[in-house]
Amino acid sequence: MNGRFRLDAARHLATPAAYLALVSFSVLSVTLPLGGRSRQQIAVQLGHALTPADWALSVWLLILSGLGAFVLYQFLPALGRLPGGRRLSVLFSVSCLLGVGWLLAWHFLWTGASALLAWLLTGCVFVLYLQATSRRTEHTVARRFMVVLPFRFFLGGLLTAAPATTLAWLVAGGHVAHGTAAATWAFVSLGVITAATLLFLFLKNDAILTLTVVWGLAGIAAGPAADTWITAAAAGAAALLVLATVWRIVRRRKADGGQIIPRAADTGEAAERFTRRHDGN
Repeated sequence: MNGRFRLDAARHLATPAAYLALVSFSVLSVTLPLGGRSRQQIAVQLGHALTPADWALSVWLLILSGLGAFVLYQFLPALGRLPGGRRLSVLFSVSCLLGVGWLLAWHFLWTGASALLAWLLTGCVFVLYLQATSRRTEHTVARRFMVVLPFRFFLGGLLTAAPATTLAWLVAGGHVAHGTAAATWAFVSLGVITAATLLFLFLKNDAILTLTVVWGLAGIAAGPAADTWITAAAAGAAALLVLATVWRIVRRRKADGGQIIPRAADTGEAAERFTRRHDGN
């Protein structure tokens, strides 16, 4: 039977194990904490203009929950019938291990390694995102909520976290001095974050990812180390993304005319059936 469950080491063993490792180290980073340093202590020691407020980090609870849904999806027979499903599982396991390394490097103040791992993780999740949102795969309700949605949240969170980690390395390593130089890097980072997010919004119509980035920018605006100009820039970028999202949604609804427009293939099939029906009369 096509729907019969078949054990796959990559999907049913490695993927849950990697996810549990990520969750375990996430919990240990708060309870131990890892490296003997709490998140607040690291924020004070490595404080920079892109340090987010504590409440902004709550988005990672949502991200981890979504990734848990993806792990459960591994046990649905539908994944085995999707092209590239096993590759998606392997990449996910790699991303979880990169996330564990990122946590360890951050809490042990290995800032260079943490910046490198943050960008490697972002690249890995970007590939996962592209594969999950590909139009060549069937987007059932389960796939949308258990595969596509988690990676939208995940990549959105990383789009603000990776630049912040990089700035922490630049400041802590003495590559960028506190003050004007660090503020300049912060402004450049905010510009890059905003531009990249707009690309996802207009090329992928991804409002979920955009709003996740808005949450991160709001956290930066309210961060403990942000000065007046950084607060204004982060808040302005967040407002711009919200307006762009609303405009995009309104424009799409007007273009659709409130109706569901069928895909080209569906339109052709419908026209062919319509022609055959009338030819037979």
